[in-house]
Amino acid sequence: MMKFCHMDAQVLLGVCLVLGPILMVAAHPPECKWHFDRDEEGKSPAGFTFARTGQGGEGEWIVKREDSAPSKPDVLAQTSKDPTNNRYPLAIAEGAIYRDLALSVRFKTISGVVDQGAGLVFRFQDKDNYYVVRANALEDNLRLYHVVGGSRVQFAGANLKVEPKTWHEIRLEAQGNQFQCYYDGELKITARDSTFKNAGRTGLWTKADSVIYFDDLTVEDLTPASRVSAAPKSLAQELVDDLAGRQSTGAGKAKAFPVQRSIVPPRGWGGMYNCVDRKLKMEIPV
Repeated sequence: MMKFCHMDAQVLLGVCLVLGPILMVAAHPPECKWHFDRDEEGKSPAGFTFARTGQGGEGEWIVKREDSAPSKPDVLAQTSKDPTNNRYPLAIAEGAIYRDLALSVRFKTISGVVDQGAGLVFRFQDKDNYYVVRANALEDNLRLYHVVGGSRVQFAGANLKVEPKTWHEIRLEAQGNQFQCYYDGELKITARDSTFKNAGRTGLWTKADSVIYFDDLTVEDLTPASRVSAAPKSLAQELVDDLAGRQSTGAGKAKAFPVQRSIVPPRGWGGMYNCVDRKLKMEIPV
C-alpha cells in the first residue's frame, strides 16, 4: 500500500481545495424536482435556506396540505402577511448550482392587498444579488428583473391575465445572457442581460403580503455537453496520478497542466482559482 509523506498530503489537500468548487459546478445533477410531499406538514421543508431581500419581517415558509395541489397532497406556502412594500421573502434550494437551466414551478395566489406576486429566483449569488421572473395577480403581468445590491430593476416584461386562486405555471430558460419566459406553456418574454454571468442557486420569491402556494419546483441543466464534465474531473485525476507517480519514483519536479476552461465560477470563489475562459496553469510543487 502506498503511503504519502506529510508534504504530499498537504499538496493533495491543496489540490482538493482548488478543484473542489470546479467539480461542484460540473457535478450538479441534470435535474432536480421538489414536490414537498415527504416533508412534515406545518414545518419548513428540508433542503432550503430562507432569506429576505429588503425591509420588513422574515417570510414564513411552511409545508401545507392542499386538496387542489398539482401533485398531491402538499404544497410549499409563504403565509406571512407583512405588508412592507419593499419586502421579498426567499426560499433558496440548497446543494446544486446552475448557470444554464430550465426552471419551472406551479403557483397559486391566495391573498394580498399590497401585492400578489409569485416568482422564480435563478443565478442566486446572495440575498441581494440574483435574477427573478415573477407573475402578479394584482397587476396582471409577468416581469423579469435583476436584483443588484438589493435594488430590483426590470429589464423585460409582458402583460397577461393572472387569475387569482388558480394554479398557473412559470417557466424560465436561461442560456448565457439569453432568457425565455413562459406562462402557462406560452412564450411571453425573450430578453438578454449580462448582469449575472456566474452559476448560482435557484429558488422561490414573493413580495410584501403575498400569500402564495407553490408546487412542482423543477430545475433542469441546459449546459451544453462540451462545457461540462470531463475536463475538471480528468484534471483532478491527472494531478493525483502525477503526485502518486512522483511519490513512487522519487521524482520531485512539478508538473504543469494547461487546461481550457469554460465554466464560470460562482461569485465568491474567484480567489480560489482562475478559470474564466482562459488556460489555467497549475503547478504542484513537492
